[in-house]
Amino acid sequence: MRWYGQVVHTANWDDKLKLAGKTVGIIGNGSTGVQVITAIAPEVGQLDVWSSSTAFGVPETRRKTIEATPEERRQVFQEVWDQGNGFRFIFSAFGDLTTHLEANEEACNFIRSKIVEIVKDPRKAKALKPCDLYARRPLCDSGYYQTFNRENVDIVDLRETPIQEIVPEGIKTKDGTVHKLDVLIFATGFDAIEGNYLRIKITGRGGKSIQKHRENGPTGYAAVACSGFPNMFIVSGPQGGFANSPVVIESEINFITECILEPETKKKDDRVMEVTAEAEQQWNDLCDQLVEGSLFKTTASWIFGANVEGRKSSTKFYFGGINKYREWVQNEIDAGFPGFASS
Repeated sequence: MRWYGQVVHTANWDDKLKLAGKTVGIIGNGSTGVQVITAIAPEVGQLDVWSSSTAFGVPETRRKTIEATPEERRQVFQEVWDQGNGFRFIFSAFGDLTTHLEANEEACNFIRSKIVEIVKDPRKAKALKPCDLYARRPLCDSGYYQTFNRENVDIVDLRETPIQEIVPEGIKTKDGTVHKLDVLIFATGFDAIEGNYLRIKITGRGGKSIQKHRENGPTGYAAVACSGFPNMFIVSGPQGGFANSPVVIESEINFITECILEPETKKKDDRVMEVTAEAEQQWNDLCDQLVEGSLFKTTASWIFGANVEGRKSSTKFYFGGINKYREWVQNEIDAGFPGFASS
């Protein structure tokens, strides 16, 4: 069926797009969708959000959840909620939110209660409440939930009324309702971590491509290097730290810098630095071990490649924490880069 309106994807955004006064639909409410919804709501005439799998968002330790009383749990959750930042909430409120099912559900219930408290319309609040575990990428709410208190913002719960088809006027749901739209925005994510690298023609030893190297899943030594690709260093590659991106990138760049300076510092004549296949496999095994027993592993998400049809599930991050990653990097530097072969 032909669509008469305008279609935009967040991964290919048109900066000249004019939304003022228009009826806009947006499909997707992950990290990108949350930001777009919050940003465009004051500008558009009407905004309809199509939500199928809602995520937990909180405003921008090692305690065990179940050991605390209900009152103590709520106090701790409220404290980290007030401090803000999704990563802080899931990793510092208590030490077992990502490994203990009951503890995770306590956190879920707290955030659901905050959604009900913030969103005044019970129907909208119900549609916004996630049913899954809090085991996806933590989102930061900079006014997202409050946005649904606006009269010009509505939400369609696709769990109750799925999309049937795109019609010339807009979107038709299974209950027969046609939602008329001028612009339809797809905030359906992107091929994270390895997507950009797989679009580049990179050839290593023996003519092996980076696509061939990663056909069974993305691997990379500490996220910065791949065996068979000498002198190639990567920023934000696969199996890097699962934390705030600028902090992770800084740590990776520091590691890469030390790698490059190694020959000069030791007054060597080496012209090639290449991670060994054994070292890369050991890092891959470590990343797999760290995620075992984690609730992240039980949830289908882009973190393991579930958002790309036909892609094999694999561990894309180092789940040991950024401090442990930095500690590992420093040990590698102090030991003289045993994971690399130089010549």
